[in-house]
Amino acid sequence: SLDKKFAVTSDTSLIDTAEVLLAKVFKPSLIAIGKPGESLPIPGARRTYIPDEDWKVKVQHLIQHANLIVIRVDNSDGLLWELEQIKNHDLLPKTIFFRSIYEDTDLSWGDYCAILQSTFDVTLPEKAQQSQFMTFSDTGVFYDDRFSFFYDLNERSWRM
Repeated sequence: SLDKKFAVTSDTSLIDTAEVLLAKVFKPSLIAIGKPGESLPIPGARRTYIPDEDWKVKVQHLIQHANLIVIRVDNSDGLLWELEQIKNHDLLPKTIFFRSIYEDTDLSWGDYCAILQSTFDVTLPEKAQQSQFMTFSDTGVFYDDRFSFFYDLNERSWRM
């Protein structure tokens, strides 16, 4: 059921269609760590703000207790630490990786694959996928269609 807790980790510095979509599907359960000092929260997940010295403890708690983890892949040191936590606690099967296909990014498909493959024993397709949402089985099998989202006209809301 969608009323359970979900966690989003990693830096989201721009409005991202995928995060807004996820927030509509999982509201109000989607939680993200906000950037300290940001004047306005980015549209999407509900944000919690944590002092720099405490963020790792909070993220560890969130990912271990979440029913689903959502990661926006980038090449920051913080994200690489978060990926290690997911690996160390065998949380890959409950993790969705998303990438924006609607905005310019410095992260090429090759860079995206290299970041994930440097932490997990996974295989990704050679060509970029059109799906924004990607998951892996516990054995590293790649899925790009495990989660599909649609707009329910009768309910006037996003559904999974």
